[in-house]
Amino acid sequence: MANKLGLTPTERKYPRRNRKAVNYEERFLESSIEDTPTSRKRLKFMRNGSLSEGEVENEDINETKEDEPEESETEEISEYEKLRLKNLEENRRMLIELGLLNPKKEKQVVTKPQKPKVKSKAKLQETTVRSTPSKYSLRLRGKASGKDVLHELFQESPTITPDSKEVKKRIEEEVLPMSQDGESVDFLEGLKAFLSQESSVSSKDSLDSLIEDMRLMQLTTAARINSSRIQGMCIHPLESKLLVISGNTGGELSLWNVTEGEVVQFNPHKAAVNCMTVDKTDFSKVFSTSHDGTVRRADLNKSVFDLVYQTDEKSNFCHLTWHEHIDPNTLLVAHGTGDVAVVDLRAKAAQNWYHCHPRSVRTVHLHPTQQDYFLSASGLGECKIWDLRNTKKVRTYSKKHTDQFVSELTSPSKRKGLTSAFFSPDGSKVVSTCNDDYLHFYDTSDLANPRETHKVMHNNHTGRWLSVFKAVWHPQSSDLLFIGSMQKPNLIQLYSATGQLMRELKDKELTTICPVISLHPSLPVLVGGNSSGKAHLFTTSTISDQLVKREEEDDSS
Repeated sequence: MANKLGLTPTERKYPRRNRKAVNYEERFLESSIEDTPTSRKRLKFMRNGSLSEGEVENEDINETKEDEPEESETEEISEYEKLRLKNLEENRRMLIELGLLNPKKEKQVVTKPQKPKVKSKAKLQETTVRSTPSKYSLRLRGKASGKDVLHELFQESPTITPDSKEVKKRIEEEVLPMSQDGESVDFLEGLKAFLSQESSVSSKDSLDSLIEDMRLMQLTTAARINSSRIQGMCIHPLESKLLVISGNTGGELSLWNVTEGEVVQFNPHKAAVNCMTVDKTDFSKVFSTSHDGTVRRADLNKSVFDLVYQTDEKSNFCHLTWHEHIDPNTLLVAHGTGDVAVVDLRAKAAQNWYHCHPRSVRTVHLHPTQQDYFLSASGLGECKIWDLRNTKKVRTYSKKHTDQFVSELTSPSKRKGLTSAFFSPDGSKVVSTCNDDYLHFYDTSDLANPRETHKVMHNNHTGRWLSVFKAVWHPQSSDLLFIGSMQKPNLIQLYSATGQLMRELKDKELTTICPVISLHPSLPVLVGGNSSGKAHLFTTSTISDQLVKREEEDDSS
């Protein structure tokens, strides 16, 4: 459309020097007079001002000569039109290249006249433009939220494939020397004299006596014994010396002589070390299970690490998570595939198999009094009891079906992944630590018909940078158990078998959370490990004084 001055958008765009001067009054006259030869003559004479409108009608003027424009004027208009059309075409091509103009629609607009738009009487609603993407409810779409997905990823045991760096770095040597320098040699030599001594495991004290010991326990000492986050711990059964064994996320195994304040570190594995145990029949043997797919036996007398079992590196799921002793020559080994293997240490191979769960087995525990049964806990939330006499010679794997189990420990509420499940010392109870932020207690006096007796709320969301919580029973009581806590100030909690909070171990020097906990089999000694590799030891003043006295006697002799 033209503006008030009669200029079109194209005319406004180009400079005046490229346009012919226009008399806007004449343009108005041209549009109002009928386009005939007579009308053109009338217009020309009116323009010159020599004749009136009435006199023009009587004049005989040569129409052809008078109406022809001058040659220079025609050339000027032609050059201008060419330039204008050229610019229009260039603009049109540019819009098409930018995707702002559709040639097909443009042709339709030119060839087909548009119908006049009829305004609707209905009131138009204002449209709002969203500056951010639309949000959809994952719950309504049947999908897990990002928080739940991330939490499951962080809580699950890692899956190690043949292409991963940890498998490639697996130490293949069957025998690794422990002695690396003079300090470690002296450390191991100092232990040999005590390893031959048998532990005088005291009889089980009464519940009141144990609770009193727990009340008197206090933070005695602390030391950084690993170079990174502690993944597993155990306290050696020795009573003459306090020896703490720990493993970290990098495959490091540390020995901490608390009595003398000495620490040595070894590297028998190349991935996280979850489980460490001491052979009850030979205190010089320490077993460790790692995510790198190997089980090694440390012989403290010979100062070597022996490879006793390893998974197939070619399999897609080859990491190991836990082990349990059946007898001096047999282990139960939990796999990341959901299998549990019965491993003969003399043959260094699996003799029997159980496919317990579709996914990784977190912990496995042999029944303390009925040695034919064991308990398994899964990352899927399953907790089952199995009969060792029904194991298979051939390994089978299925995501949908498992082998026949004796019973399953279920809960009325929907349960998330488990981090652990253990029998009590007499086997009559089971406690499981679950990612649903509960501790579940079961009565397993009848293994064929276990039932949940109590459920206690407990924050088990340790997150990515902490090891997971695992509730552990007191070695001498089926009525007491310990677990780390996310509460502030930092503390370690003592619960009864009914879920009642009995005691909290805390100290101003306990500045971090201790997810990994272990207790001495016969002494009131507890150790907790944190994510920086530091261990905190709690004991009574009586035990502390006894250890100091024994150390002084050894030095004098």
